[in-house]
Formats: sequence, structure tokens, C-alpha cells
Amino acid sequence: MPKQILSEFDFSHAYHELEELVAEFEKGDLEIDQALPKFERGVKLAQELKKYLKTVENKVEKIIQENTGEENI
Repeated sequence: MPKQILSEFDFSHAYHELEELVAEFEKGDLEIDQALPKFERGVKLAQELKKYLKTVENKVEKIIQENTGEENI
């Protein structure tokens, strides 16, 4: 994820939206025509969150390497 996207991504908002979608599915009362678009949105959010976390992890590793000279954490 480029630096600009990293600063524009609202992790907290995306995470809470995904939590709300999961809660709706856990209730078990969604009709299939309601569930499919919500499921698609949930998958997209999960992918975005995973991508963001990987970017943050890479940035942290780079900072640690630059400051300690270590190759692996």
C-alpha cells in the first residue's frame, strides 16, 4: 500500500464496519438477497484490513532493521 493510501485508510472504521457485518450474520436472520452483498462487503473489508496490517508490519520491520541492524525480528 503506498504511503498516501496508508495515511488515508481508516483502519478503525473498516474494522468496526466488519464487526457489525459479522454480528448481523451471527444473528442468523438475514435473507439471502440481503446476505450476499453484505458478505461481499465483509470479504472486501477483510482483504483491505489484512493488506493494511501487512503494510504496517513491513514498516515496523523496516524501522527496527534501520535502528538495530537486524535482518529478522
